[in-house]
Amino acid sequence: MLTRRRLLGAGGLLLAGLAAAPARTAAAGPVVEVRMTGDASGASVWFDPAELTIAPGTTVRWVVERHVHTTTAYPDRIPAGATPWDSGYLVNPGDAFEVTLVVPGTYHYFCRPHEAAGMVGRITVRSD
Repeated sequence: MLTRRRLLGAGGLLLAGLAAAPARTAAAGPVVEVRMTGDASGASVWFDPAELTIAPGTTVRWVVERHVHTTTAYPDRIPAGATPWDSGYLVNPGDAFEVTLVVPGTYHYFCRPHEAAGMVGRITVRSD
């Protein structure tokens, strides 16, 4: 029988194991944020900024400011060899999704629920 004491003990062991696990470090590169927002009614929505020019290896972080959004790459409108992305629905203010772009070229992306409203963006990765 699972008692509260056993459940709490198991949780403590799990936390102890996580604390003892080696830390994973991510490559520290530049991060650029794009806000996903709109007016209070949701009648007008946008990425801010909608266009970026970045260096290869830069991480782009999309952050929800207002309303429900996605950031989704057009698979046929990104550089050859680049991996398309789809954040899935980001629901709450502060929800975020990030991608590190390394292949030079132009990436076009959109918000699935708001594409028809013109919520699209473009990122140019330049290696110069």
